Amino acid sequence: MRGIRRILLVLVPLIALYPVAGTAQYMVLHDVQGTCGGTASGSHNVWFTVGELQTHDVTGQDNAVLPGFWQIAGLSSSIEIAIASFSGNLSHGAVKLKWIASVSGSFNGFNVYRGDGESPDRFERLNDTPFGTAGTNIYLDESVLPGKTYTYQVGGVQDGREFISFALSVSVPSIPLTLYQNYPNPFNPSTSISFYLPGPDKVRLEIFDVQGRRIRTLADRQMEGGRHTLHWNGTNDAGSSVSSGVYLYRLVCGKRTQTRKLVMMR
Repeated sequence: MRGIRRILLVLVPLIALYPVAGTAQYMVLHDVQGTCGGTASGSHNVWFTVGELQTHDVTGQDNAVLPGFWQIAGLSSSIEIAIASFSGNLSHGAVKLKWIASVSGSFNGFNVYRGDGESPDRFERLNDTPFGTAGTNIYLDESVLPGKTYTYQVGGVQDGREFISFALSVSVPSIPLTLYQNYPNPFNPSTSISFYLPGPDKVRLEIFDVQGRRIRTLADRQMEGGRHTLHWNGTNDAGSSVSSGVYLYRLVCGKRTQTRKLVMMR
């Protein structure tokens, strides 16, 4: 299995700026590497290759490797880079991935893969079709759940083939029951109300006026844990539109209650 680097909250880039020694992927230019096949001088230790899970030591002796495959190596000088860096951070409850691809890679696009845990048995592709270009690319994974760890890889698509990056693990911290501010606010004609459940629970979400009278019940049922979003179109339980003004929305889960304000503007 490809090497995994453990990352918590903020993922650091995988290589330093050249010519400082670092770690990256590169494409082998020759069938046989003799002191790195003449591509650069210095020590180059290839850890493994896409397509052949064996180690090559290319320091001072000839070693056969497959041309055209992206190699992962420790570098002491600059050669052709495939994915120069791969990093990520938490952004408003989502995981924001960022990678920089070499212009020389000539990629047609990228796929993002995710597995559960630090050493997943399998990865699933998160995007429907390849996207992005050489240079800086960003992907926002909004489907993550607090309290879980995920491992990501990026696949560069080139002429019908795909070259897979390093694997990076991201731990998403747990959060308690949370009622988020509605959006948009003020609103007209409708708004979205989101909340997070730490686990399965009976949920009641209601709208009240400032006098404490119940205007609308948006939910009163059992729900699974995770983030949920419900919508209010500014009507009461009878289907009539309410007037402009300040309203309260209240989330009740067992003995826990959270309340926020929203503003309707006709």
